[in-house]
Amino acid sequence: MRKIVGLAVLALTLAGAARDAGAQPAPAPQATGGQRLSFEFTPYLWIAGVSGNVSVADPRFDLGGQGRGGGVIERSIRADFGDVSSNLSGFAFMGALEARYGRFGVVADILTITLKDSVSTRNVIFNGGDGRVQTTAGGLFGLYRVVDEPSQWLDLGVGIQPFSASVRLTLNPGLLEGVTAKESANWVDPALAVRYRYRFSEQWSATLFGTIGGFGVGSQLSWQAMATLDWRVASWADLRAGWRYFAIDYRSDGGRLQIDTAVNGPIIGATFRF
Repeated sequence: MRKIVGLAVLALTLAGAARDAGAQPAPAPQATGGQRLSFEFTPYLWIAGVSGNVSVADPRFDLGGQGRGGGVIERSIRADFGDVSSNLSGFAFMGALEARYGRFGVVADILTITLKDSVSTRNVIFNGGDGRVQTTAGGLFGLYRVVDEPSQWLDLGVGIQPFSASVRLTLNPGLLEGVTAKESANWVDPALAVRYRYRFSEQWSATLFGTIGGFGVGSQLSWQAMATLDWRVASWADLRAGWRYFAIDYRSDGGRLQIDTAVNGPIIGATFRF
């Protein structure tokens, strides 16, 4: 956590030094109704905690496609955002790209992360174990700017959110033999999106973003909300910090994999315009 805070402070210091050294204060942005193609790239770091439940078909039982039927291993997961860095396993990437022409825009977002945690079993029937959850979540939205003013704007959109999830739960031998249960799934949610930004001054603004999807087509329900405070350090760059919450309730056919989790925590990033 100290490394993350240190990197954020260093980024803010360098950006401020660059602005003071040679750049003039950025002019107040004009309404975006002009017919000009522009792009924004936003890499970000989500220092998120996770809580919820996952269940996987137990390979010692034949479910026969009849649902849970007792043949599942279920695990409650919880890790506060301050502890997640110790639970990360492998590569994590988070970023968004937006293309805009006049009032129309297209936004693509991707997040891939793998978390691992130990399983407490009281060391009787099983002697502990471990769980591993790998998730890739994306979003592709077409947006239309219904409000376009110098001090504020509002986008409404529709799109899709593809998901890929893999869960592995392992229980070590105790009174019973050890067992490992693994399941994976891929699905796509239809989704709606809304985004609002209000500009307090030439340099400071706030952005609200939310989506809701699933509706029983892919997941039962998936939704998220994010709020950031944005600091314009140059005409081509903003630094952003805020909070993001993402919840998903997914159940595969036959009940072999069920995921009901919420991920939330602080988020920091930078938006580059070109």
